[in-house]
Amino acid sequence: MRIGIIGDGQLAMMSVMEGLMMDIDFAVLSFEGDSPASHVTKHVFKENEVEEFAAFSDVITYEFEHFDKKIFDCKKLLDKLYPGVKPIELKQNRLLEKKFLKDHNFPVVPFYEAKNTDELFEIVESLNKEVVVKTISNGYDGKGQYTIHTRDDLQLLKDKLKDSKDTFLIEEFCYFDFEMSLIAGISKDRIVFMPMTKNIHKNGILLYNHTDVFTNEVQEKAKAITSRLLKTLGIKKGVLAVEFFVKAKDVYINEFAPRVHNTGHHTLNDAEYSQFELLLRTMLDMPIYSPSLITQGGMINIIGNINLTKELKDSILSLEGSSLYWYRKTPRDGRKLGHINVVAKDVEEVKAKLRNLSKLLYPSLNIW
Repeated sequence: MRIGIIGDGQLAMMSVMEGLMMDIDFAVLSFEGDSPASHVTKHVFKENEVEEFAAFSDVITYEFEHFDKKIFDCKKLLDKLYPGVKPIELKQNRLLEKKFLKDHNFPVVPFYEAKNTDELFEIVESLNKEVVVKTISNGYDGKGQYTIHTRDDLQLLKDKLKDSKDTFLIEEFCYFDFEMSLIAGISKDRIVFMPMTKNIHKNGILLYNHTDVFTNEVQEKAKAITSRLLKTLGIKKGVLAVEFFVKAKDVYINEFAPRVHNTGHHTLNDAEYSQFELLLRTMLDMPIYSPSLITQGGMINIIGNINLTKELKDSILSLEGSSLYWYRKTPRDGRKLGHINVVAKDVEEVKAKLRNLSKLLYPSLNIW
C-alpha cells in the first residue's frame, strides 16, 4: 500500500520513517523542495503534479493545513483523502474554527470578531480585560498572535498593526492551571487515545512538554470532548490532536489539529507505539488500541538560529535517556529545527532532564 502525504515537513518525515519499518511506501506532495521528508522518500511530487501524486497514492492524508485548497480540484485526490476537507477549511480560518466549536457546544473561552483594526481596538478597550489577539489566517507556531496584558501592550500592537488589513479573533485571556494535549485516532468507528501531556509554550510556540499524572475527571472530560469532536468533524480515519486549557475541573478547547502533532513527538520513545504509527494504522485499517506508556517521557523543541555542531550534539547525547531528532532545515528565528526526546523512571526526573536541555539550548531563557 502507498500512503500519500500532503506536505513535506518534519511530520511527514517522521511518519515515513515509522512506516518504512512497517513495509509501507510513501509519496509526499512538496511545496518547498529540499525539505525534511524529501530525505526519506524518493517519491516527491511538486505542487503542479497533484494528479500524478493522487494516482500514485492508495490513500492520502496531510501533515499541515496551510496550503492552497486548489489541489482539492483533483477529484482523484478527494476520493482518497482522510481526515477530509472540512477540518482544513476550519483550520485555515481561526474564526471559523472557534465559531464551529462554539456552535456545536464545545467548551471554549469567550471570543469576539473584529473586521478591521479600528473595530479590534474598540473591542479590546471596551472589554478592559487581558486578551489574546489573533489574525484569522496562517495561525500556527505563534504566527499572528499577540497577548495584551497592559495598555502598553495595546499601544505596541496599535503601532505594529497600523497598516494591517486583517480580520481578527479576540479571545479573553484564560488563567489556566496548565495546558494539556490529547491525541486520538479513529478507524472503523473505533477511537483510541495516546498518553496525555502537559505543554509549556513560549511566544506562542511549544517549547517543551512531558507526560504527567492527571485526575480521572480531567482525563474523562478530555476524552469525551475529543471523541465527540472527531464525530462532529465527520472524521472516519486519521488522528486528531486537541490542545486544552485546564482550570480546576474545567476543560476548554484551545485549538485542534487533524493530524499528527508536535505535542505527540514524545511517543516515539515512551509509548508502546507512536502517534505516527497510529496515523499509519488508521490510514491502512490496521488494528489500533490505546498505547500505554512504557516509561515517563518528554520533549523539547530546538527552535531558531541554532547550529547543530558536534559539541552541541555530543552535549545532548551525553544526557542519559535522550534521543535527538534533527529535521535538516536551515536555521532562522522561530523555526523548528528539531527536537529532543527524553525518558526517565518518573515525571520529576523527566522534568529535570528537560531543564538541563533548556539551559543548554536557551541559556538566557528563564522558563522554569
